[in-house]
Amino acid sequence: MERSNIHLHQALFGYREGHRLISASRQFDPLTERALLTLSDMSGPRMHNGFEEYLSGFSLPGGNTYTFVKSWYAPEMERPGCVWTHALFISNEDIAKLLDLRPLLNFFVHPSKVSPDFYSSPQSSDVQGIFTPVTAISINEALGLVSCLYEDPDIPVLMPADSAKQYEELIVATWSQQWPALRTNFSFCTGALSNRSTGEHIFDLQAIPKRLAREIERNEKLYRIYNQPTPEILVQTETWQSVSALDITHHEEPEFREFIWKYADPSIPGRRIFKNLAEFWLTFLKREDQREVLDVTRAVALIYPAVETGSVLKNDIFGSNSSLGTLDEPRKLSTLAETIYWESFDPDDLQLRNRAKELWKFRRIDAESILTKLLTSTAHALGDVIIEGFLEGMTPQDACDFAEGKGGVLIGIIARNPLFVRQIEFWNCKLPSNLIFDILDLLKGELANYVSISDWLLALIRSKREELAEPVFQRFGHEAVSAFLDIYNTADLLLPWPSPPRWRSALCSHQDFVLEWIAKTNQYCPRLIALLTTVLESKSPEINALGIPFWTVLTNNANLVTDIPNADSAAFLLSIGLQSDDKSATELIILTFEAVYLAAASDNLSYRGWEMLKQDVPTLGWRRNWDKCERLKRALLLKFNRNCWPSVDFLRAIKDPVIFRSVLLTASDMQEGLSYLHYVAETTSNRDAQDFADNLKIIRSSLRRDWRGNLKLTL
Repeated sequence: MERSNIHLHQALFGYREGHRLISASRQFDPLTERALLTLSDMSGPRMHNGFEEYLSGFSLPGGNTYTFVKSWYAPEMERPGCVWTHALFISNEDIAKLLDLRPLLNFFVHPSKVSPDFYSSPQSSDVQGIFTPVTAISINEALGLVSCLYEDPDIPVLMPADSAKQYEELIVATWSQQWPALRTNFSFCTGALSNRSTGEHIFDLQAIPKRLAREIERNEKLYRIYNQPTPEILVQTETWQSVSALDITHHEEPEFREFIWKYADPSIPGRRIFKNLAEFWLTFLKREDQREVLDVTRAVALIYPAVETGSVLKNDIFGSNSSLGTLDEPRKLSTLAETIYWESFDPDDLQLRNRAKELWKFRRIDAESILTKLLTSTAHALGDVIIEGFLEGMTPQDACDFAEGKGGVLIGIIARNPLFVRQIEFWNCKLPSNLIFDILDLLKGELANYVSISDWLLALIRSKREELAEPVFQRFGHEAVSAFLDIYNTADLLLPWPSPPRWRSALCSHQDFVLEWIAKTNQYCPRLIALLTTVLESKSPEINALGIPFWTVLTNNANLVTDIPNADSAAFLLSIGLQSDDKSATELIILTFEAVYLAAASDNLSYRGWEMLKQDVPTLGWRRNWDKCERLKRALLLKFNRNCWPSVDFLRAIKDPVIFRSVLLTASDMQEGLSYLHYVAETTSNRDAQDFADNLKIIRSSLRRDWRGNLKLTL
């Protein structure tokens, strides 16, 4: 048996040269005291028999307490119409502790039984939290009052009575039934001798002398008049009114009061949700009505149409850990996704996104069924959030598998969750080319403001979908070129190297964009520079303007050049070197000559590479012009001889002994070649040529002059 400790401040009002506050256990601000003086005075201009003592209950604006008062007519006073009023001030916290408020009546004390000092101290007591059946009233009386109060919840109710005592227990029991927030906003008087109000708010319930009923009926549109039912009438059909009335009189089903107390939203003022809560309990919980679940959403939305209200009830029916009803998780989500009352439900409060995500992970078949319906219909806000949750739970492969054979469903998925395209796994899915092209068009069009090419191009580069290089550059143009180059210019990114051939080939078709990017960029990492050697033309003025130092950074990163097949990068750099007369160009020739020569000797030199180089090497006539290696050797000898480049650099450029002997043979047939070999033999010190001593020895031992003084080379 629960007991609740309550703490009650109190005050006594009575006649002392006017109606005044006689004694109190607390102080009041002037406005509150003025209101209390009015409401504690006699409730009308004159007393009526049977109404010599009565109860009132009300809250004053701005307070956190409820005022419960009892007034006694004071005929002993000289002035007619005087009353004694004992007021109890109950905190909202304490009023919520009491299941039955009738025990509060025991705290009222007539001033004739105690001294005024009694009221100057608060009362405290333990009150049992139990319900005592109401024996003094019939179920039909309670039924009539419930109907009056809650069918028209905004209209005050008047109860014509023979005395203030006639409906006192019924009124207090009805007040007790109400949940705490409604209790503290409910105002009543068991003996109103005139209309009672707090400010502009007329009391919710007033018992009035029957003599006054005729006067009131003139304004019946402002009030609802309680008509006492015939005692013999019994409730034949269970209704929300009968359930509520039985709870007032007998409280045989405590679950009803527990339900309305738990699920009444305190933010909703007045009596307006009582009827709907009672109907809901009767229909869906007591009777366990098996009607369509969509009716449940309608019923909940009828009680709480505003999205911010009724959170407890909505969660206990449709939440992940619901305690009401028997709906499983897929049914809850599908119901919320389809309901036309979606505006009444808060997707964040119900955690719909995360729940959909979890359903996708652990109950895939159910999730797929719901998602299919949602994607093929017009989804509202709840449906959108549930879709987003499903998509968050998916992997890219899940999305592709789900969409297979469903027309443009994958396009719809990407439109809702563009983050998929940031993942390598998505681009590696086996999708038809036309579908991929549709996705690229989507990224270029509708999603352009939500996801940029920089967000997903890295994943595409790292995937195995090289065939998409040209479609990407065709659609996105300068934006794609810039993004691609930015990625390769980020030194710490792990990227495929050499850059896949189709990406390089596609980039070659957009050299103007590449040159624009170079002009706007200030720093270049070696990998990016190596990439540029595979896509640019060595003869363009913009390339010449960059200068030799731009490229010589690769001499310290030779692997970036040699990793590129078919000597494509090396051919570009060799072309740059052969075009220049600057001594620094020798570094490019040293880096690349042997690689290009060997590629040409084995017919592996790229077409692009030779197209650049053939303009930098001498021709041999139509019968020998096919000999790329010979032309390369002659170009090397001529370049070093004409620019008087250091002999050590020449020896560094042809370290391979086989290539070296081949160059000497070519030189033996060239006057300029013989001259440069003589220059090498004469000017190279043994110390400078330590690493090339054998080759230098061959040159020195093979060179001689004939009887005419001409240089000859004998190998």
